Amino acid sequence: MFIQYKNNICLSFTLIFLVLVVSACGGSSSVSSTEGDCKSSIIDECGSQDPAPEPNQEMVDAPDVFLFNPKHDVAPGSFVTSELVTISGIDTTLPISIEGGEYAINEGTFTDTSSTVENGDSLQVRLIASSKRNWTDKAALTVGDYSTVFKTVTKLPQIGVNLNGAIQNYTGKTKETIDQLNSEWARGFLDYFFFFDDDPTPPYRLNNSPKLSNIAELKAQGYKIIINIKWGFKNPDRNMPDPDEAIMDTYKSNLSELYDRFWRHADIIVVGNEPIIESPGNAPSNAPNLERFYEQMLQATVAYRAGSEKKNMPIYLGAFNRLDDVAFQSASDGLLELARATPEVEGVDLHIHHIDSDFGEMKRSIEYALDRIRSDQKIISTEFSAMRYYKQHTSDQIDAEFAGAYGIDPNWEVHEYLNDLLARQASGAGISRQQWIDFVTAHPWYDSMLNDYFSKAFDVFMDTASGQFELATYGVWQQFGAQQIFDENTSPWILNGIILSRTVRKNADGTFSFNKYLHKDFDLWR
Repeated sequence: MFIQYKNNICLSFTLIFLVLVVSACGGSSSVSSTEGDCKSSIIDECGSQDPAPEPNQEMVDAPDVFLFNPKHDVAPGSFVTSELVTISGIDTTLPISIEGGEYAINEGTFTDTSSTVENGDSLQVRLIASSKRNWTDKAALTVGDYSTVFKTVTKLPQIGVNLNGAIQNYTGKTKETIDQLNSEWARGFLDYFFFFDDDPTPPYRLNNSPKLSNIAELKAQGYKIIINIKWGFKNPDRNMPDPDEAIMDTYKSNLSELYDRFWRHADIIVVGNEPIIESPGNAPSNAPNLERFYEQMLQATVAYRAGSEKKNMPIYLGAFNRLDDVAFQSASDGLLELARATPEVEGVDLHIHHIDSDFGEMKRSIEYALDRIRSDQKIISTEFSAMRYYKQHTSDQIDAEFAGAYGIDPNWEVHEYLNDLLARQASGAGISRQQWIDFVTAHPWYDSMLNDYFSKAFDVFMDTASGQFELATYGVWQQFGAQQIFDENTSPWILNGIILSRTVRKNADGTFSFNKYLHKDFDLWR
């Protein structure tokens, strides 16, 4: 039996218990702790070692006190083994038993069956960590009259910054602003055709692109890096090749050349970036040769890894869009099966831009993927946001009180206000951060979604995918494409950004301001 409980719930009960004890004792406590004011007579929820028994605890047949160091940030569902301890201070054999795990004597076979130990024997304890994130497990070992516990805490999923296809913008004051977020992970995608078919003088871009040099710079700054490889077959002048054609050898050799430029800096490779959307025709489309093309690109990536110095590079397949939608599900099934059937594939990448306020689309997308991959595979999400939810409101009328405070036409709709901000910022006349914060606050549909957005999203990721959810990255800046007009049909990526790079004027030192709520919520999860 493995004893599991959520940290915060257990901590609450521990604190309540301690308040009662302190009250009963006249306001003092003899139980000490090595960390802050957190106290516990049985299990120290502060993460320090479990305290030795109280001196007045009667232990007639007991060894000298020994403790197991707790282990934190362990992989969900993994075997976790304690350090070795040695039994001392006894002159007879004592019974040994365990609850919640197994023990081994003198580095022998692990067992949960009761036995005996004698002076000089070594002991180790192990347990299976929970499949859930941020859960505590314990194994309680008893030798004679003495008991102690070995405790583990599973690691939280991680959050990172998503630079998308603009890795080259990680420079100057933009770089300085991004680095203020102290993210451990950074993600971007590389467009295969940018480096080959679209390069007017190949291999110039392979050798000189700041997209590639900035990957090296991100690594030098200490980031862990995720790179998606995108094949943009959406271009009407580009056909997805038949995998039996000789041109496939060119695709494979070119891919190896691209990997040569950045592989050593990467920590996760995703083969593909929205392949269903980037296929010929109108998405969602399951184009002829789709699965076979990506199968060969996946095989080429596996082969490259085998010959590289990073032979354990995690390889994912993706990124899959709208897995809550029947049409996208049908178009994605073949690639999901490819991921499941390929033993070298660590998991799948999901892009989830939901339209609802209760995150139902996110939950259904995760569930659909989980049902079609192996139980040992992981889910990452290199893009997620409430962009489609925001789009439902860009035709709402601007708040009248806010409009009056800033001299804005009260008849404007939200998209007209955003279009005006983009034009102002482009001409060097961005608004103040205070005006942007007031805009957020004045529109409850925006304010309520932004508030604790990452916490709400991660609750869905963790509750739905449990230990199979590994990490997610979020769009770091306000994105606005080549359009000159922001209208009611424009996808409002600019409402997503952590960094207010397209609407608010720069700070006095040249860095950018942060959006309301998001940077603080990001800090909680990074």
